[in-house]
Amino acid sequence: MSEKVVLMFLANDFYTDPRVKQEAMSLIKAGFKVHVLAWDREGKFESLNLRDKLFVKNLKFLSGKSFGKIRYALAALLLQVYEVFYGIKLIRKYGKIIIHANDFNTLLGAYVLKSLFLKNVKLVYDSHELTPAVYEEWYSPILGEMTYALERKFVEKVDWIITISPPVERYFKLISDKPVTVIYNFPLRKIVPKADKIKIRSLLNLPREKTIVSFVGMLREDLALMELIQAAKILKEKGFNDKIYFVIVGYGPSKEKIWDYVKENKLENIVTLIPRVPREKALMYVKAADYSYVIFNVLGYNSLIGMPWKLFESFACETRVIVKDGTYAAGFVKKNNLGIVIRDVSPENLAKIFEELVEKNMSPMDSNWKSFTWEAQEMRLLEVYNRLLEGLK
Repeated sequence: MSEKVVLMFLANDFYTDPRVKQEAMSLIKAGFKVHVLAWDREGKFESLNLRDKLFVKNLKFLSGKSFGKIRYALAALLLQVYEVFYGIKLIRKYGKIIIHANDFNTLLGAYVLKSLFLKNVKLVYDSHELTPAVYEEWYSPILGEMTYALERKFVEKVDWIITISPPVERYFKLISDKPVTVIYNFPLRKIVPKADKIKIRSLLNLPREKTIVSFVGMLREDLALMELIQAAKILKEKGFNDKIYFVIVGYGPSKEKIWDYVKENKLENIVTLIPRVPREKALMYVKAADYSYVIFNVLGYNSLIGMPWKLFESFACETRVIVKDGTYAAGFVKKNNLGIVIRDVSPENLAKIFEELVEKNMSPMDSNWKSFTWEAQEMRLLEVYNRLLEGLK
């Protein structure tokens, strides 16, 4: 191969997807030329050519801020067609390429290309979730079973699978004989705040002496955020507003409900609400806190095994996490002594636990933060790609 070329398929925009962006930049740093074909769902971004090393082509079909299930399925099928034609164009130009399919909703087009060009393509499947469980939760058990059958079929053409956690790794080892590598969603070292918590609190105008509990991220319906602010109300009524403080940063479907509740119950002196901020500043709010709240209302198996970004960002920021018992995240936290595991997520029990945390004089967290940054995962990604390159020669 005269050039090392990667074609990434992505069913959302490239610029706000930290995992895919980090992978692309690591590959460029290692001498690869990276093409990204991305579905820009809201039609907000322009295509890009960065020094003839990174090429991002944004597709803007069926753009919108929200998608019904039928419209989303139609758009996903159109994306596969674009993938095939765009892939053929690049194979004709470069001869041999590595295709990197991000998630199941880009895999069909990659499967077709691999079937057509067996000797010219190596295929990486980057699975960010347990797909059949997601489709079962979102659509129906029948569609979950269909997705399982299709994924098993498509994986037959895959050369290497990378994924986000050991539970998903075990699933792929059960359904295929392909090599599987876990690459965690760790943040880049350079964006992790270096200042200590007190300094960052001063910069963000947060109370220096109180115990701070933060949630930073998408305000989704499957998160136990209403329980969190209801617990804050209980604590205020008990006079704890001079000892504990809650910070909620982000946007999403639950934003209005949360903001209205805080305003109606006059919780502004114990809860601060911050709209969406850039990722670097979001990590400052994570670093400023004593505890990072990462609790989902567990709905299905995919939620049980989830390892969200905020978990690893908290570790990198040396902030203890609060997670729900019975999840894979809880086992990880217990094993590594990285936070608090809660069984009962009712507002009353949360308030009781927060009272106990306020009274505890916790020693500073020693998480060996550098081990939770992207640089610790980058070599695993490059090892996979170097092995695949050998097969293309």
